[in-house]
Amino acid sequence: LFKGQKIFLTGGTGFFGKSFLDVILRYNSYCDFEVLILTRDSESFLKKHPEFSNLKQISFIKGDIIDFNFPSGKFDHILHFATPADAAMNVQKPLEMAKIIVDGMKRTVDFAVHSKAKNFLLASSGAVYGAQPSSMTHIKETYTGAPLTTAPDAAYGISKRYAEFLGCAVSKQSGFEFKIARCFAFTGKYLNQDGSFAIANFIKDAQNSKEIEIKGDGTPFRSYLYADD
Repeated sequence: LFKGQKIFLTGGTGFFGKSFLDVILRYNSYCDFEVLILTRDSESFLKKHPEFSNLKQISFIKGDIIDFNFPSGKFDHILHFATPADAAMNVQKPLEMAKIIVDGMKRTVDFAVHSKAKNFLLASSGAVYGAQPSSMTHIKETYTGAPLTTAPDAAYGISKRYAEFLGCAVSKQSGFEFKIARCFAFTGKYLNQDGSFAIANFIKDAQNSKEIEIKGDGTPFRSYLYADD
């Protein structure tokens, strides 16, 4: 599919990034392409995940998502997976969360233009729709719901909405194809069990023979997607 092409990956050390690298690991002989991963500390990452150490397709560039130096050369595809996904940060440090998402998107879009990329994929979020009615089991892309600007936990969803707008606006001017994946509830082998994800907490409690705690009132719907899918 990407034979002989170059991919620039942000968030390569996060859940989506590691899941993507895991696909390369398992189907290595079919993956004839290069992936350059933006990270602040590749050594720590590979020490924690040695299974990726011998992948010939990947290399790393050191930098932060909001101000990384542009690597030289042309890249065919940009996969922008970098994002803070911390529920506590969303409430306690909303301005910091917004800055990372918005400035990180702006920097990555600028790089897409600079490198003459053909395609750009943004990992967005179902949070762009805001709180959904409890009776709504499925959300159509035409649903016009949005986060309340006055809500204390709106930083993540509003910032993702702006990231989507930014990508759409720049792509129309620059000509690259911009795609959005509005990701909802996920699970998979690389999901952080120490984070704020309900299913990860359920699995962690079950593995440690603890009582599974459900904090909701029974009305929310969750349809989980496994990372491989």
